[in-house]
Amino acid sequence: MKASFQNVRGDILRIDNFVRQMSENLTSLSQGQARILDNISELAAFQVELATRIERLEKGSARPVRRTARKTVKRTIKRSSRKQAKFVVSKSTNKLHVSTCPFAKRVKPKNKAMFSSKKKALNEGYKPCDCMKKY
Repeated sequence: MKASFQNVRGDILRIDNFVRQMSENLTSLSQGQARILDNISELAAFQVELATRIERLEKGSARPVRRTARKTVKRTIKRSSRKQAKFVVSKSTNKLHVSTCPFAKRVKPKNKAMFSSKKKALNEGYKPCDCMKKY
């Protein structure tokens, strides 16, 4: 009989240890679950913030583009010693160049427009390059 009581006592101790381990595992799982729930709530708040930022950006891009008033040039000073120069305009930068200007030579063909007079180009709203000081 003594042996059977010892076997039962050993079984009870093993079950007790098993129950303690399961309790510890359950406690750590519930702590992990609480951390996960905190992370989810932080992510939800961040998602709302991102949505409002995106909304603001979309509204901001719908604003009309402000255009400056174009100045009309009434006359330009002609220099008799100079040859009739061709003027090159860059559509991408809105700059007016003399055809001999190094910057004019670098303008890509798709962005290039030619003018026969400085006055016409200035009336179209193009800004003169520094090379235009001679003309």
